[in-house]
Amino acid sequence: IVFSIEKVEKDEADMFYFQEEEENNEELNLVINFNNINMDVITKNDSFKILNTSLKYSDNQQVLEGVGGKINLDLQVELIGKISLELGSYYLDQNNVSILSSNSTLQSNLSNQVEGIFEYNSKRIQKEKNYFSFTSNSNKINIPINKSTRLVSGISIEGKSFSTASSIGKKSQIITLLPGANKLIFESINFLIDKEQISSDDSRFVFFHGNDSLYHESVRLKFNLQLNHLILYRSKGSLKNASYTSSFFDVSINADMLDWDLGLDNFLLKNITAANQRPVIIESSNYFSRHRVQQLTNMNGINILKIIVNYSNLKRSNEFYLNDVASHFKMRDSAFKNGLIQLWQNGFIQYDPLVGYIKLNYKIKHYYYSQINKRDYDQINFNSISPSSQNIKFDLKNKILKINGVEDIILSEENNITIYPKEKTINLSQNLDIKCVGDISVGNFDFKGADMSFDYNKFLLKLDKIDTLRIKSKNAANTIQDENYVTTDTTLITNNQPIKETDMYNYLYSIDGSIFINHPKNKSARKKLPNYPYFVSDQGTGVYFDLPEEYGEVYDSTFYFTINQFRIDSLDKPQLPLFEFDGVFYSKNVFEPLNAKLITMPDKSLGFIKKLDEKGLPAYDNSITVFDTIQMDSRGLSGKG
Repeated sequence: IVFSIEKVEKDEADMFYFQEEEENNEELNLVINFNNINMDVITKNDSFKILNTSLKYSDNQQVLEGVGGKINLDLQVELIGKISLELGSYYLDQNNVSILSSNSTLQSNLSNQVEGIFEYNSKRIQKEKNYFSFTSNSNKINIPINKSTRLVSGISIEGKSFSTASSIGKKSQIITLLPGANKLIFESINFLIDKEQISSDDSRFVFFHGNDSLYHESVRLKFNLQLNHLILYRSKGSLKNASYTSSFFDVSINADMLDWDLGLDNFLLKNITAANQRPVIIESSNYFSRHRVQQLTNMNGINILKIIVNYSNLKRSNEFYLNDVASHFKMRDSAFKNGLIQLWQNGFIQYDPLVGYIKLNYKIKHYYYSQINKRDYDQINFNSISPSSQNIKFDLKNKILKINGVEDIILSEENNITIYPKEKTINLSQNLDIKCVGDISVGNFDFKGADMSFDYNKFLLKLDKIDTLRIKSKNAANTIQDENYVTTDTTLITNNQPIKETDMYNYLYSIDGSIFINHPKNKSARKKLPNYPYFVSDQGTGVYFDLPEEYGEVYDSTFYFTINQFRIDSLDKPQLPLFEFDGVFYSKNVFEPLNAKLITMPDKSLGFIKKLDEKGLPAYDNSITVFDTIQMDSRGLSGKG
């Protein structure tokens, strides 16, 4: 290294003197103070000047002390323009040819000067000329990127590369304003920024829309500034399997990627790896699984979820540190670390592994109190599989999620209610409300082709324009004989073919109504409430009898029973409930329309038994008269007398 020293101005403080290093030591140390000098630093790869600096030179010390001085870096840095450095106090290592200043100041196009740490090392790996590094002390520096996006960050310069790290290690922010008072906020220890894009391998993401948000704790960020295009990937760290959380829709969404052209009012949430096999998972915010609680118990029988909630309740705080928890339970920190990572990955807590900071999310106490039956919960968790990676479209204008590739959605496991969307597509709106066209299965009842709306808060399904309600009225294997069952001796309609014992169905067509799944405060069905789930029709309808082909062609769509508005309780039970509906029986040309009461017959089919008066009942256009009793059940229409 060569130092070229030039005297700038006369200063009486310049001096040469000898200093004793140790008492009784005959050797003297030569010390020279150089004040207000210009110093050239020249190495094999570098050549730069420190202007107007002061230096204390000692002939037997490797590290020299300096103060002040300006370095014109002749460097144009993205976002902040041409930069220079004012050194505070610094150390110059003669052997390694390095300079370190912990209180230097960066000057740029920014309105304020930035204090931080300056480093130069001639023996670096990088070979580009005059490679310096500077890291700011603050992470609150405002840096405009464009009209809608700004940084609130640190400044880190490595050669010609700009990033947002700071010496205090706190996260920086990128804030992007969107139409309609919406905005994006990204938080990261370090963003990499150039003229084309902003990137980060580990960034917290929040999209604020109205009073709600879509949030992810850790994603990989690619923000193309020229195209105004945002892509978020799964991170590669501990939170690679974490989910997005939506407060507006009250769901979590586990997906590989968020893909958004910010000029559009919609974006995609999708899977990109094995998209035809791996589902995007949509889960209610109030979902609960006992199996998950069990999975959080380690080999020593410690359930980390219960430990953390018990400690939180004891301290009456949702924020604390790992070492406090370990100290309270008289255990080592290491006994809890793996469990805390699991809680963090599953969205139960926010966690900083470096310092052991823990903050509880809503989900952890929801699980804790649900597993001891002190809080209601739901069981709504479903999949979206799209080979073309069109899993979910977030429609900002209409405030819905259009979800493709949905085979089925279990609304209640306990109440045995599942919906099957037509074309595997649903619209999800605020508070987990669902709209789609499709089928619903509830025990022995199948609602076909219904235009349905699921109201989560009321916990009911509103069904409009139901094509068909199919009721499984008899299963031969489960038929129970009843001593009060009428034994008829005359089959009024038959072609003398043997009858097979099979499932029988009754059909109701073109009806509207609602399925009340359970009480809104009993979505988990933890309390056994009578009558739920039940269906209430908005209008009357016809009940049609589906009998085997052997019974003859006369049992067609003209053979039915009309009833007024009706209610069916306990839809999910294995056996049909005891129906009792007043109505009119139509039997084509067998009888004239006949007032009767539709009931559940002893063989579990729908039908009726009618006692006739002494005059009997004319049949077949008065060609015969039936006396005593007529009966309709799974065997068809028959009579006694």
